[in-house]
Amino acid sequence: MVNAGQYVFKLLTPDLKLYNLTGNTPLLDNVVQLSKGFASFFTADEYLQNLFSAILSPFFFFLLIGIASYVLYRIYKKFDQRAKNETIHGQQLLLFKAKQAGLSNYQFKILKGITDILHLQKPSLIMTDHHLFERSIERFISFASKMGEKGNSLESICKDLIITYEKLYHHAGMRKPLASVRDLEVNTLIAACIENHRFIIAKVRDFTRDRIHLYLFAKISELESIAPGMDVRIIFWRSGDAEYEFRSIVLARNQSEIELQIPAELTRGQTVPHPLVDIVIPCTLNEKSSLTGNQSTSKQIYTDIYKINEYEVLVRCSTRLEHSENYSIEFTMSGFTVSSDVQILRERFIADRNVYYFNLKFTGLSEAAKTIISSFITEHLFA
Repeated sequence: MVNAGQYVFKLLTPDLKLYNLTGNTPLLDNVVQLSKGFASFFTADEYLQNLFSAILSPFFFFLLIGIASYVLYRIYKKFDQRAKNETIHGQQLLLFKAKQAGLSNYQFKILKGITDILHLQKPSLIMTDHHLFERSIERFISFASKMGEKGNSLESICKDLIITYEKLYHHAGMRKPLASVRDLEVNTLIAACIENHRFIIAKVRDFTRDRIHLYLFAKISELESIAPGMDVRIIFWRSGDAEYEFRSIVLARNQSEIELQIPAELTRGQTVPHPLVDIVIPCTLNEKSSLTGNQSTSKQIYTDIYKINEYEVLVRCSTRLEHSENYSIEFTMSGFTVSSDVQILRERFIADRNVYYFNLKFTGLSEAAKTIISSFITEHLFA
């Protein structure tokens, strides 16, 4: 009789024979052989072979490239968007500071063009560093010349370039008219008109007994035609004063520096608009509303002017002015009644005081009124 405790079925063999567990039976050999089979199938070498085969397969290779490309693309877009945001914020800050400095829209475009030439990551740096501005002058004028600007057009560009420089780095509320060339401040920019009506921006270096020393913002190759004895026409504009002009003769040139003879005469030309100056003058704003027929009504707002020049005023109101409405302004200055239509340029609201400040541009100011305003500012500030 078979003892069930001493025998098992061999399930892995087809004949299902019984084997003794206690003796040296074929069952142990089968187990050993089976374990060797499993071990040989799961060796480390086999794993590495399978792994390398999968990695080197074309499908896995292109999948890996795709994933890496997507990750790099997302990283690039993130940094690119950050750079774009910084550029936008930088341009907004530059515009804000340019308006604070009193630059016109055209002068701001010139300033932005200069920052583009310099590839400044922080454009607002140019507001305090005149060296950055000066580094781009030669390239800016060369670019304007290559674009076909010449004659009066190039002279106008030089004018706004110089006025922009003065407003940024030589800001002054008001300036007295010059009595002679010697009264011109050192480091002032001027425009030198040489042969063929060619303009070069220069900087006043120094004055000696009978000479004015200038540094020219131009390449040496462009200055080779300038020689002693050559006639030169000098033009410059002083913000808050006027346009000036004089003629002189080149006495010497050394690389980018020239020496001119100090002229006996200095011509003062068209006045340059004064910057906005502090002043308190009562005024009346008229809001004009058209009705049917030829009749119209006008709503009056009584307020004060707090800043003024020949082209613009700053007024304070407790009532908000509508940009879609037409307004005119009227006030008295030196016994003269000044009246003009105005256009709203910008506004600022002080919430804690419930007060609006509006910059209004004159759109119908007569030449006589401009002269009155200019004379009034000059007389009161230089008295």
